[in-house]
Order: sequence, then C-alpha cells, then structure tokens
Amino acid sequence: MKRKLLSFLVQVVLMQLFVPVVHSFSSGEVDATAIASWVVDGDTFDVTSGDRIRLADVDAPEYGESGYDDAKNFLISRV
Repeated sequence: MKRKLLSFLVQVVLMQLFVPVVHSFSSGEVDATAIASWVVDGDTFDVTSGDRIRLADVDAPEYGESGYDDAKNFLISRV
C-alpha cells in the first residue's frame, strides 16, 4: 500500500511540474468547461452535466485502500 501511495504522490508532483510548461505553450483555448459535482476518488469525478471524468494516467488508491482519503481530498482541492 505504501508503494502505491508513493507512486501516486510521485505522479502528482510530476503533474505539478509539467502543467505550467503545457500552459506556457498553449494558446489558451478552452474546449469545454464544467462544474464538478462529486469527487468519487483521487482520479475520478462527476460533473453537473452527468458525465464522469476519469483522469488519464493517474492511478489513485481506491476506496478502502491506504491513501484513499488523501488522494480524494487532493482532487477535491483541485476541482
């Protein structure tokens, strides 16, 4: 479980380092916007349109696994 949590945290740190680079090359165009209505876990959330969004290349702990609450709370703070 510790290895899975460590892997998740490494992915989060790498995403934080990569995102500013992506935005600096972006034209600023937004394809769509949505309002998050429910965070399922650390890599999945629902939006008010009824769609479920699963973050690509993120493998967060599932319900009942060590680190689930931390991963979910982190995604809540982001969306």
